Amino acid sequence: MELRDGLLFLLNFHHGRSQAILGSELFYQLRSHGCSVSDKREMREAIAALRNDGELIGSTGGSDGGYWMLEGWGEVNEFRNHEVRSRAMKFLETDAAIVRSATIQFGPEEMTQGQLPLAVPVMEQS
Repeated sequence: MELRDGLLFLLNFHHGRSQAILGSELFYQLRSHGCSVSDKREMREAIAALRNDGELIGSTGGSDGGYWMLEGWGEVNEFRNHEVRSRAMKFLETDAAIVRSATIQFGPEEMTQGQLPLAVPVMEQS
């Protein structure tokens, strides 16, 4: 069975946050159903690809975490706010910090043809 098919098959037994399956259990179940998956990272990448294809797969980390098929807008918005958007904001904060540091060390970035300008926050001088 293909990994994507195996994930969808198994996750369809886990609808709603209360029915989440632990990542380690999902990985074990995939392997026991004959899916060729070498590690959990490969499984997570396949889940990300399924989400990008529109599959409503929720997840959360921690001892109470796991994977499930999202049930309704409440779960969709909770997943977006607690998992997706918080990670996106952390990446944007890191991006801004890198740009600030690079601007200090190397000076303003030179624009190349077709490149969009980057807004660099102005740092106060002490």
